[in-house]
Amino acid sequence: VGIGTPTPRALLDVGGLTPVNPSPLALFGSNINAASSIEISNKSSAANADSRIIMYDDAASSSTLNIVQPSTGHTGGALLGIPRATSSFIFANGSRDFGIGTVSARSFILGTANAERVRINSGGDLIATAGGAKFASFTGATFNNAATAAFVASAVKVGVAIQSTSSWTGSGATNTGLTVDVAGAPTNYAAVFSGGNVGIGTAAPAYKLDVQGGDINASGSVRANGVALSSDIRWKRDIEPVTNAGTRLGQLRGVTYYWRRDEFPKKAFGPERQLGLIAQDVEKVFPEAVISDREGFKAVNYPALIAPVIEAIKDLFQRSDAGEKELIALRQRQADLERQFFEFKQISDRRTQAAEAEISRLKESMKPRAQQHVSAKGIGSNL
Repeated sequence: VGIGTPTPRALLDVGGLTPVNPSPLALFGSNINAASSIEISNKSSAANADSRIIMYDDAASSSTLNIVQPSTGHTGGALLGIPRATSSFIFANGSRDFGIGTVSARSFILGTANAERVRINSGGDLIATAGGAKFASFTGATFNNAATAAFVASAVKVGVAIQSTSSWTGSGATNTGLTVDVAGAPTNYAAVFSGGNVGIGTAAPAYKLDVQGGDINASGSVRANGVALSSDIRWKRDIEPVTNAGTRLGQLRGVTYYWRRDEFPKKAFGPERQLGLIAQDVEKVFPEAVISDREGFKAVNYPALIAPVIEAIKDLFQRSDAGEKELIALRQRQADLERQFFEFKQISDRRTQAAEAEISRLKESMKPRAQQHVSAKGIGSNL
């Protein structure tokens, strides 16, 4: 059937233009100042009433729906446009660009109010825009699921890179390279500042890494040139001395050990031989130095043991000082006794010498009497 042509080239040929390929149904027109259209409508209000265009084919390599740009004429318009108000809601052109909510499609574009919001360009980059200007660019990003977004890179490539293509603007260190917060929250939960400071739990980090509001947990070793612990007396109350420190320390045992790495792979324990204490032993005598996690596993706060060690050393010094004083007293007593003994010996020696002299004198004084007695005895015998 031909309408407007004596030589129809299809079962229904409207317009008379020669199609490139014969088709069962062809609608052609020229010099038409209004939009060419096919209108299919169903004004029934029945529940199952609808309007459909059903297309199918049995050929393995053919297209069910093929919208092509003609080889001549204007090529700047849309191949497929679903209008909404004064702008296209869905747009596709001959450059293989596709857009939703915009008529200025470049690659794949999502937009609102006829303005570009999200674009996937020909290089595979995902670009999000704010107000039509470039807002963020995600290259090689992978979103794992609806709950979390992860940026996964192949080997030896950056997973997440945050940089500025030009100099920072603003007041120097107040500019953030990475900020993580919760909508409506008055402070940031994590921030990396251009000055080099990183804050977690604070928006004003005073150090290269400033963590506030919680503990830091690491499955591996923490390496540092020094550690400073908060100890200002203005932060403390109910201060009491550590008692019986030496006795309590004597109940602890220093041990060597290896980690059970195969049973706890997530802890990333090292294979080296370790030196330390058993948390359960410490908890019995110094419970303040032991921390338990949510699963009940215990950790020793080794710096906390410095306090009882200091008190034990002080006690040893006090005992040593007392012993030194007692030893000095004993030595003084010994010196006194030696001096008294020396004086007594001198007196004894003098008395001994005097006694010996007196004995000698008596012996000498008794010699004449003895001789006289002997002489008298001799005379008597002669008589």
